[in-house]
Amino acid sequence: MKALKIKSILCQCLFITTAFLAACTPSGTKNPDKGPLSGYSGFPQVSEKGGSLVIGQGEFSLTDVDVKAPPLEVIYYSPQGKNNHVREIAVVFNQPLYAMGTETKKHQMEEMFRIEPAVKGQLLYLSGDTMKIELEKPLTMGNRYTVTLKKGVTAVSGKKLEKDLTWHIETPSPRVYGIDQFTRHVADHSGIHPDDAFFIRFSGEVTENEIRPFLHLEVNKKSWPFVIARVDKEKSKIRLWSDRPFPRGATVKVRVNKGFTCRSGPLKAPVPYQQSYYVYSPSFTSEIILDPYVVKYKIFVNPLSPNLKVSFSGFVDKKAFLKHISLRPAAKTATFDRENEEGNCAYFKEKKGEGCGNNFALHGYLRPHTTYTVTVKKGLTDLHGNVLKKDSDVTFITGGYPPGLFLPNDQDALKEPWATYAFKYTNLKSVRIETRQVPSETLIPFLRCLDLRVHREPRPTPYSCAKHIVARSKQIPLGGARETIHKRTLGLSKGINVLSFSSPQIVDSEEKPLVFHRLVLTSQLGIHSRLTPYGATVWVTDLKTAKPAEGVIITIYSEKGWKIASGKTDEKGLYRYSATANKSQWSPRAYVVGQKGQDVAYTSMKYRYRTYSPSGIEHPEKEKPEKTYDSYFSYWLGSTYSRNWSTSEFTTAYLSTERNLYRPGETVHFHGALRHYQEWKPRPAAKEKIEIRFMSPSGTELEKKTLVTDGMGVFRGTLKMPAKG
Repeated sequence: MKALKIKSILCQCLFITTAFLAACTPSGTKNPDKGPLSGYSGFPQVSEKGGSLVIGQGEFSLTDVDVKAPPLEVIYYSPQGKNNHVREIAVVFNQPLYAMGTETKKHQMEEMFRIEPAVKGQLLYLSGDTMKIELEKPLTMGNRYTVTLKKGVTAVSGKKLEKDLTWHIETPSPRVYGIDQFTRHVADHSGIHPDDAFFIRFSGEVTENEIRPFLHLEVNKKSWPFVIARVDKEKSKIRLWSDRPFPRGATVKVRVNKGFTCRSGPLKAPVPYQQSYYVYSPSFTSEIILDPYVVKYKIFVNPLSPNLKVSFSGFVDKKAFLKHISLRPAAKTATFDRENEEGNCAYFKEKKGEGCGNNFALHGYLRPHTTYTVTVKKGLTDLHGNVLKKDSDVTFITGGYPPGLFLPNDQDALKEPWATYAFKYTNLKSVRIETRQVPSETLIPFLRCLDLRVHREPRPTPYSCAKHIVARSKQIPLGGARETIHKRTLGLSKGINVLSFSSPQIVDSEEKPLVFHRLVLTSQLGIHSRLTPYGATVWVTDLKTAKPAEGVIITIYSEKGWKIASGKTDEKGLYRYSATANKSQWSPRAYVVGQKGQDVAYTSMKYRYRTYSPSGIEHPEKEKPEKTYDSYFSYWLGSTYSRNWSTSEFTTAYLSTERNLYRPGETVHFHGALRHYQEWKPRPAAKEKIEIRFMSPSGTELEKKTLVTDGMGVFRGTLKMPAKG
C-alpha cells in the first residue's frame, strides 16, 4: 500500500508541474482512453517495490525508479532552409529534458550548440521537451548558417542524444531595394537634370571598392564615367554621379549587375537591377492628338466623345494652358482639362498645390456636322521657363450624334415621390422600360444579395438580384428633332424599383440591343439609424415636411436575414431597441426597414461605422449628357496613411463638427485647422483666408463662408441646416 500511495503522489505532482494530460497507470498497462502508452515518452514510471520522492535544485531526483523510455530523438527543428528575419531557433525532442517548465541557461548554449558563423543568444527550456535559442540580433542577410546540435544531450529519463544533428539556415541573398534620383533643382515629373545624382539602396552594408565592379552607368546605350561614395551614416546606400553632365534628351540607365555581396555574408545577388531615366530637354513642344481611327480612316469625329488630347514635352500650369488654347467655333458644352486628376505642382515650390500636367483632353460634347479648329498658341511656358516658340493647330469635322440614351449615374439612389425620374436621349425612335418592384417580403434577401457585391465574383447587380421578379414592361415612343438632345421624365410608384432600359437603335457590335439597369428607391421616409452593442436607435423623418414621422413600422434584421426587433416610431419619429441578448453576438451588420402603408424605405448599418443609405439623384438639367448625371453616395470612406516623399511644402486641412446628426433648422458648429507640411514637419497656416462650402447630398451649394485662420491655423464657424429637406 505504501508503494502505491507514493506512486499516486508522484503522478499527481508530475501532472501539475508540467501540464501534460498523461494518465498515471502502472508500467505496461493500458490507458483506458489512449491505449498502450507509446510514442512520446512522458515522465518516468515508478516501480511498485517502493520508493521516495526527493525535490532538490529545481529538478526531480528519483530513487528506486524503473525507467522505460525510447531513445532520445529530435522530432522537429526550425527554421531550416531559406528564411528571413530569423530571431530564434527551436528544437523539439520526443521526451522531456527538463521537468519543471521554463528555465533559461545561457552557459549551455555553447555547450550544446555550434553555430557558424557565430551568433550570440541564450538557451531556454520550454515545456520540458523544447529547447529554444533566443538570438540577441536577427541572423544577418546574405548568409548561410550551419547549426549543429551536439550529441550527449540528456533527457530526464537518462537517455542521451547519440549523434550530432546538423542543418542549414540561409538568409535572403543580397539585392537592390531601389534607385532614387537626387537633384538640387526643382524636380521635374518626367525627367532628370544633366547634373542629377542617384542613390542606390542595398539590402545590406556595402563598400565602394567591393561594389564598384558591379555598377554600370550608360547614356544612350554607351558607357559613361561615374563616381561613387557611401552615404554618411547609411552603410547600405551608395551615391552615384557623373562629373560629366548628361546630354539633354538622352536616356540614362543605372545598372547593378548580379553577383555582388554585402558585408554581412558571402551569398551573391542572383539577379541584376536597373532603372532608366530621361534627361529633361529645354526644347518645349506641343502636339494635338486626335483619335487614331479618325486620322487613319478620315472619318468624322463623334461629337459626344471627341477624344482629342493636347500633349506637351514638359509640365505646364493649367491656368496658363487655358489662356493659350482655343476652340473655334466656341462650344459652351466642351472644356479642356487635365487628362486625369493625377499630377499636380507639388514638386514646384512656387506653385504649391495648383493643378498642372503635360497631358490635357477635351471634355464635353460638340455640335454635330461642324468644322472645328483647335489651336495651341505660342508663348506658353512650361514650369522650367521654356517657351513654346510656334503655334500648333488641327482641324476636324464632327459627324451626327449617334443614337444615345443618357441615364442618371446612380446605380442605386433615392427619389422622392413628388420628383420625377429624368433621362435624356438623342436620335432614338423608342425606348423599352421594364420595371421590377421588389416586394416587401423579399426585401431582405434582395439587400443581402446586393451586399455580396464586395465578396463575390462576378459581383451581383441590382438586376441580377431582382431578375426573378415579374417585370412590368412598356414601350415609350420617342421623337423630336434629330441631332438634338431631348429630355423625358418617368413616373415611378413608391418602393424599390429595378429599371431596365433598351432601345432598338442602341446595339452592340453584333447588333444586339444593349440593356441598361438602374435601381431607384421611391420613398418619402428618411431613415437614420445607429447601432451599438446595447441596441439600436432609429429616427424617421418626412422628406417633404422635414418633420418626425410617427407610426412608421420599424423592423431590424441581422446580417443573415433573421428578424431581431420590430416596433413603431413615436411622436418624435424615434424607435429604440435595447438588446437583451449577449452583446457580443450582435451581427456586424444590420438592416433597418421602415414601412408606412405602401411607402417602404431601408438603410443598412454597421457597429462603429456610419450607416449607408441611397442618396438623392442629382438634377439632370445641371449635368452634361456625355457625363450622364453624377451621383453622391454616403459610403464610409476610411482614411489611409500616405507619406509625402516630396521636399516641397503642401497644405492639409482638418475639419470636424460637434456631432454627425442634425435636425432641420439646427445650427451646425464646426471647427478645424490648416497645416503646412514640409515632408513630415507641420507648421500652422496662420492668418490665411479659407472658404467653407456647405453642400447638400445632391451637390447643391447651401451656404458659403469665408474665414481667416488664427495664429495657430485654427478656424471656427457655424452653418444653418435648411428648414426643409
